[in-house]
Amino acid sequence: MGRKILLRIRGSRLDRDGKSNTMELITEGHLSEKDGIYYIEYEESRISGMEGVKNLISVREDKVSMQRSGSRPDRFLFEQGKKYMSSYQTSCGALQMGIYPIEVTHEMGENQGQVDLKYQLDIGGRHTGTGELELFYS
Repeated sequence: MGRKILLRIRGSRLDRDGKSNTMELITEGHLSEKDGIYYIEYEESRISGMEGVKNLISVREDKVSMQRSGSRPDRFLFEQGKKYMSSYQTSCGALQMGIYPIEVTHEMGENQGQVDLKYQLDIGGRHTGTGELELFYS
């Protein structure tokens, strides 16, 4: 476990019909760095609907991965230009989900940093919209 940070996460999604949905979470987390890879750890809150789920975000030079553990384990990989397929667990069952990152940028530092992800999303092979995830820590 690294040093404590204040983490602001903003996620937004624009579906095919032009409807937008945005959610923001401010929480405490931990930041560490090893061999040039930054790790951000935090727990979901009741507001997100995933209370008790732990997240580990790994930030490398050219890719970002997010791993969830707990009641809703998942793994997502964001590498610009490469589609990532996953089986996304919902309360109704598993869905085949594809993430195609259009932009993967980050600026990491010891005292503050941010990660910006923009991606296209498909479920069951059908384009469902675009998403954006912004993380900022201090």
